[in-house]
Parts: sequence; C-alpha cells; structure tokens
Amino acid sequence: MIEHQNEPGVVSRRVRKDAGLPAVGVLGGDAVWSVAACLRSVGLKIADVEPAPKQISETLAARFQFGFASARCGALGDLRQILQLVQAATGVRQPKHWICAAPDGSFMDATRPGIDPSGFASKAELVVYRDTHLAAVLKLLQGVTTLVLPLSKVMGLVDAADGWVYPAQAAGTKLARGCKLEPTVYAADTMVDDFATLYAALITVNPALTIRLVVADPAQDLAAMAGQGLLRAVAAHCAARFSAVVYDPVLDMLLTRLSLPEPDARVVALVQKLMAGGDLLDAVAVAKPEVAAMEDAEMGIPAPSDAPREKRDRAQRRAERANGKAGKAGGEKAGGEKAVGENTGAKKSGGGSRVMCEDELLEAFS
Repeated sequence: MIEHQNEPGVVSRRVRKDAGLPAVGVLGGDAVWSVAACLRSVGLKIADVEPAPKQISETLAARFQFGFASARCGALGDLRQILQLVQAATGVRQPKHWICAAPDGSFMDATRPGIDPSGFASKAELVVYRDTHLAAVLKLLQGVTTLVLPLSKVMGLVDAADGWVYPAQAAGTKLARGCKLEPTVYAADTMVDDFATLYAALITVNPALTIRLVVADPAQDLAAMAGQGLLRAVAAHCAARFSAVVYDPVLDMLLTRLSLPEPDARVVALVQKLMAGGDLLDAVAVAKPEVAAMEDAEMGIPAPSDAPREKRDRAQRRAERANGKAGKAGGEKAGGEKAVGENTGAKKSGGGSRVMCEDELLEAFS
C-alpha cells in the first residue's frame, strides 16, 4: 500500500500489463494548445487510441480533432471535465443531458461538440459512437504508464440538474429539455477535491500510472494568466500531496516555447529529459564545456583559465631566457670573438633587448 499524507487509500502499484500502446498518453488539448503535438515534436511517441483514418487529409483530420490528444475528447482543460470523462469511461457516472440537437436537426454529443461538426442522423448512432469513444478512453487509461493532463481552465458551464460540466456549445445548438448551463468559477479547494477523486479513480484503473500535470497555454490574456497562477498553485499542491503525481513548472515554460513557430532546438533535449523523469539540474550539469565557454564569452565573462595561462606564458619566457643566457655563456667560452660578434649583432637589431625589457616590466608589475 502507498502511504502518503492525506492521500486516499489505493491498491499496491503493480507493473501494467502491456496494452500495445506507447508509455505516454495525453488527455485533453486542442489545435491552439496541443501538448501531444509538442511532445511528438521532440521525438516522443504518444499513445493514440482514436487515430485518424489513413484515407483522409491532414486538414480534414484536424477539423475532426484527430491527433490533438491521445483520444478525441475535446480540449477539456479543467479538472472537473477530466474527472467526468474518467467516471464515464469506467461506468461510474453518466451525464443526463449529453445529447443535443444541431441547427440542422442532427444529434450531437454535448460533452465534445467540436469533434463531429456534422452530427448524427439518429440518437442510436450517437450512442454507439459515444460508447466506442469511452471504450477507447478506458483502453488509454489502462495501457499507459504516464498520463499527461493539460490544465487551462478555472471555470465551467454546470448543468444544475446533475452537476455535469459541459464545454461551450456551438451557436444555434438546442440543449436537451431540462438542461440549463450556468457559468461557475472553481475555488481552489473545489479543484483539489476534484483532483483527489480523479486520482483515486485513475489509480484504481491503473495502479502503475504516473500522472503529470501541465499548466500552460501560449494564447493568453490577462484573465487567463490569473487563472493559470491559481492552477499552478493547485498543481503544485496536488504533486506534493499525492505520490504518483508530478508537476514541474519548468516543463510548462519549455512546452510553451515548443509551441512557438520557430522553437529553440536546445529545448528538445530538456523536454526529453524531464519527461523521462530526469532533473533539470542534471541536464545543466552535463552541458558541454565549449558551449558554456561560448555563452560566457557572449555575455562578456572572461574564461577562468585566462590568468593561469598568462602566468604559464611568462614562466616559459623566463625559462627560454635562461636557456639563451646559458647558451651564450657557453659560446663565449668556446668561441670567443664569434660569440661576442653575435651578441653585438643582437644589440644592434634591438629585438632581443626589447623583449627582455618587456618581460622584466611584466614581472615587476605582476
């Protein structure tokens, strides 16, 4: 059993059974903020339990939200919607008013209205379609070892009838009779309670699961930035409270940089290391010395080896002068006038004397 402060009781963490999926899954995300796409860009394999048909184009696949995450569950973004999806996939709870009517009279899933803009001709077709989706989500939860949950929202549209939270609906959509959606802002305590319930549900389905929270969104306004501050605090609290939860604000910033049109190539290795469970300090510690020296030079920081090298150069020159003097002394004893003539020539040129004077001055003021 896992013992952790304030943590709900969970079963022992067993190694998962191989479900034929990549180890990492992402639940939630859209075209603007696709964490799955960011992770794929650094070479990670991301589980996809609802892949696009091979015969459709990338443009059409994007329109029907294939590939934005590991399952076609819509953007999600808040803990309540993620919790509801897990509860629906595991058969714990189902929404009451999830079927709505499109402007043309077709039927749509109100829990993910943007997935199939064309809708379905009958409710029976839609029920089968949703059941297939929920089965795929359950396969994802059972088959991955790391589940990434992107968080970006602190409010939702709550149905007063059963408390189910829905995303914004398309214009002209008719909600089910009795469904009335009210905007609700989540308090920090409410989000922590929702996550505690979500955590227990996920670990029950997959005892070997690691949950990684991500709080970021490249398209921010002031209100969104304030909400993200609250989400970061909640994520940090949950990571400290629950044993299988990881949250690293550095990863938030790196993923945001990856989502830019021209991301920095240096971010790739850091994201790979953090997603593998490594520490950012380890990545900095193993940086190549020549890269660090180059960055120091760009910032105007002198290389630490400059001063010692200058001292070594002076010592070498002193040794050469000593050798030169010893050679000259030997030459005078052996060759007499010739040695004197050579020495005189050196004085006329002035080169040797000038070098000696410069070295002596350097030594005097060093």
